[in-house]
Parts: sequence; C-alpha cells; structure tokens
Amino acid sequence: MGNCVHSMRAILELELSLRPSMELVDLQKILFQAAFGADHMLRWAVRDPELFRASFTREWEHASMTPPEGTPVFQIVDPDGRIARLHISAAAAAGFDPEHLIDLLLKQPWLNGDSGRADTILGQAALLGSPSLLPWTWAQIREAGMPQAPPSHSRVYGETHYRLVNDWESMGLRASGRAVRLAQPGQCVEARS
Repeated sequence: MGNCVHSMRAILELELSLRPSMELVDLQKILFQAAFGADHMLRWAVRDPELFRASFTREWEHASMTPPEGTPVFQIVDPDGRIARLHISAAAAAGFDPEHLIDLLLKQPWLNGDSGRADTILGQAALLGSPSLLPWTWAQIREAGMPQAPPSHSRVYGETHYRLVNDWESMGLRASGRAVRLAQPGQCVEARS
C-alpha cells in the first residue's frame, strides 16, 4: 500500500459523489466508521458467529442481484487509508467467494479506536463545513458531534449493502485472480492480483 494518507476532503468528496443526497446523520456515520472502524460489528460477530454468517449470506444473496453501477468494491473511509467499506454487490460482481469473505471478516484485526482519534476526525470534517465542501456549517457539524454508537443511514441515503473492514489490505483479498480497483481519494491504492 505504501503508507498512503488520504485527506478528509477527498474521502468526503467521494462519499458525496456516491451519495449526493446524504444527510448530517450519514456524515456522522462515516465519521464514526473512520474513528472506530468495524469493532462494533466484530463484537456482535464474535458473540454469535453463526448468526453473523447467516445474516451476511442473506444480504449477499440480495445484494448480488443488484448491479453495482459504479459502486467500488472497497471505499476508503479513514485518513490512514486502512478502514474501508466492502460493498457487497460490487464484491459479488467481481467474483469474490462469500464464504471466504465471512471467514476474513470474522478474523480481521481490531482497530481499538479512541476518543482522541474521534475528535481529530470530527475536527477535520468540521473544517470542511459550508461553504468549503459540505452543506452543513462548522457549527452544525461540531454540534452534531461524534455519536457514541454507529447511527443508521438516513432514508434519503438509499439502500446500502456493505461491511466495514478495519484493514482492507491485511485481508489479502483477491477477486477471481484479477486486480480489484479501489475507490479512494487520490487514487493512490490499488489491490494486487
């Protein structure tokens, strides 16, 4: 990967291009994900791996029938370039094996994000408030703050099918022997085949 650092501006520009009608709660969700990664999902998955497996399998079956339409396999969400959304419809279209993905998701490393990381990420996003990039002001973003738990996406955000990964590169994912392009700021990362 080469220790790429992504700017919060580029991360949020990409998010806005994928979901132009996102609401403030959707911003809070991606910021929470950038700060704390997939640990909330891992806590649930470790407690009940069979339920996690069944849930993922059902979602895979549903999402794999939906064309990805420009949705990337991976969408980098944090400035360190490690945390990413694994978009299920794009992964299915790229030829990933769902059983292998489940095993990798269950075995992924913990992030152990903390309040200092969360404050830094929230501050970076707030600086992009209106009129810079985001439709909300610095004050609105700071007032909304970092949620204590991951919020649900807004209704206008649309249907989503993804799983968060704490370190996409450490998972060593390959899709049917082909390189998988990542949607990320600055185009500085590309998966190896």
